[in-house]
Amino acid sequence: METADTIPDNIEGNIDFFIGPYPTSSLLLMYLAEVERSGSSEARILDAAIDNEVTDGNVIIPRNFSAVELPFQITKPTIIFSLRKAVNSSRGPIVNAYEYYRLILTENATFLKDVQALTEVKRRFGMKDWRSDPCFGVPWDGIHCVTRSSALRVSAMNQMPSNIDTRFVYSNLTGRHLTGSIPKTLGQLSELVNLSLAYNSLTGPLQNLSTLRKLERLHLQNNNLSGKVPIWLSQLPNLKELFIGNNNFSGDVPLQLYSKTLSGFHFTYTGGNQFLRIPKLNSTSPSYSKLVVGLIIAGGIAIITFILFLIIIIYRKKVMRKKTVHTGICNVTGNKGFIFDNGEEYSMVMVPNPSKSRAFTLNEMLAATENFSHRIGHGGFGSVFRGRLQEGQEIAVKMLSSFSKQGVAEFLNEKFKYNLTLFTLSTFTILNEQIDLLSRIHHKNLVSLLGYCNESRDLMLVYEYMPGGSLKEHLYGTNEEKHPKLDWKSRLKIALHSAQGLEYLHVACTPRIIHRDIKTGNILLDANLNGKLADFGLSRITIEGEASHVTTTVKGTAGYLDPEYFSTQMLTEKSDIYSFGVVLLELICGRRPIDAKLSEEEINIIRWVTPYVDVAEDSGKVAEIVDKKLGNLYDPKSIVHIAKLAIRCVGTEPSSRPSASEIVAGIKEALQYDDANSLGVSQEFSEEY
Repeated sequence: METADTIPDNIEGNIDFFIGPYPTSSLLLMYLAEVERSGSSEARILDAAIDNEVTDGNVIIPRNFSAVELPFQITKPTIIFSLRKAVNSSRGPIVNAYEYYRLILTENATFLKDVQALTEVKRRFGMKDWRSDPCFGVPWDGIHCVTRSSALRVSAMNQMPSNIDTRFVYSNLTGRHLTGSIPKTLGQLSELVNLSLAYNSLTGPLQNLSTLRKLERLHLQNNNLSGKVPIWLSQLPNLKELFIGNNNFSGDVPLQLYSKTLSGFHFTYTGGNQFLRIPKLNSTSPSYSKLVVGLIIAGGIAIITFILFLIIIIYRKKVMRKKTVHTGICNVTGNKGFIFDNGEEYSMVMVPNPSKSRAFTLNEMLAATENFSHRIGHGGFGSVFRGRLQEGQEIAVKMLSSFSKQGVAEFLNEKFKYNLTLFTLSTFTILNEQIDLLSRIHHKNLVSLLGYCNESRDLMLVYEYMPGGSLKEHLYGTNEEKHPKLDWKSRLKIALHSAQGLEYLHVACTPRIIHRDIKTGNILLDANLNGKLADFGLSRITIEGEASHVTTTVKGTAGYLDPEYFSTQMLTEKSDIYSFGVVLLELICGRRPIDAKLSEEEINIIRWVTPYVDVAEDSGKVAEIVDKKLGNLYDPKSIVHIAKLAIRCVGTEPSSRPSASEIVAGIKEALQYDDANSLGVSQEFSEEY
């Protein structure tokens, strides 16, 4: 902190540093952040200059105490670095610290042709934050490089082997406000595997990128691109995904490209593109004949695959019958529990699983729900009805509308998403198998899927009924007699139960399950206010061994969505963690994630809470964010502990977010601040988890 400095707001002046002498190739890092709260009308905006030449203008210092890091590559032995008050700033310059590093430049850093191509892209798009070498020093934002050598750094001699070849392979320029046409020089990046230019304002025709022979994913959706869809796209040998929706393309989609969708090629073009046409096929044309042959071959492969699939299912069921405990798709056996990364063993109470999900008849559903006369909810998947089976068990019937955008296809594992018009029988067989698998997931903190009914136009899923309603209804509902307000201890208990359910999906199930829509509306309560996660059955099951999933449309609920999801379209376990962090903040604050009635600084719960958590500890500051309905019946240390855990969950860097197991441990620690005996669950936690 010896380098920290500031200039009073009422005094004109600069902060100047004489830096050097240092090696001529160095890296300077400046750290800038507010240290005291400023008014809503005040702004600290700076210009950074080296030797009196402005290199970064209008650098805004956030009022929420988050730091701004400014990197500079220095090529002189000595410099004068200056921070100046910008003309539109009401506050003077500030600096908290700076660091200076010697850069060890390698003989061949990034491949020269890649550098030349990227430099033109930088110039074309005006990427001011791209400095120095694209892959070394401060890597350029939005790109990823691969060094094709096991020795990326060579120790004490400060050298690198001459055969190292660093190539640019991935570009994510999603939502960077890019304009104009796509640069032709992108075609020179011969090792490029993934390219995303989605959610920008790019115009003109799609440039010829046919030289990108290793390209696997090309995302161009949500731009203003026009012209024809070029034929060369069908000639890229490794292309697996092409997203061009919400543009202005016109003409016929090339038949050679469209026919690749029969062999697993993922091609989306809907939305916008109103003059884009699926190719008209002529039954006498060679192209049509090829397509028919392709359909026959694809159909034959599908039938063979389906037969093999049935053989595998039958074999696995025979093997499973030999096991003493049937655990479905969740990798937990007996009562020994499962081991987490820290080596600690947790026992998991298991409910014996049925060998197959129950298939209800339509008459059973009509009788149980009294002709669907008791609707208790409605959402993106359809309506939910309360009912009672003949044997007396209360149920909730979720009717998946066939017209819902999130309908039946949500249940299909990505590996089995066939064209329903071509493979109706096999598709619904796989659908039934999928529901069968989901019905085998049993945990005391997950709402159980009892079975299904597919005798009508709408698929129905049958769940256990939760009489306590949703956590959302208890936090924001107006019927206190039906949904009484929750004290802090009850909220902690529900948070723990929900976290344990999420932990089970993330850790104990094989393959692991990403929920995708964690929110207070999907946390249901029984008559004793015990929490259970609902709608996990509507999530996609990830490919075994992975914990992520690429999807092309936004899933989830506003206010709970991981920002990383919008830029990468990649769902991970950390997406669930982000959503759970928002739920924790709701439990503390008693307010919705997004509230448009509040001021701009308070609309988003994360933005509003963060400054208080940074300074709160156990002081009176914590009271400013706590739900007034809690009164003073809480331990401030417990509130602060959960608030800090929540802020970790909603961190911008997914890798820094805690795991579900860490969340469970954190909530248990918060419970220790309160009177655990009065909660009546301490013994339960120690014995069962």
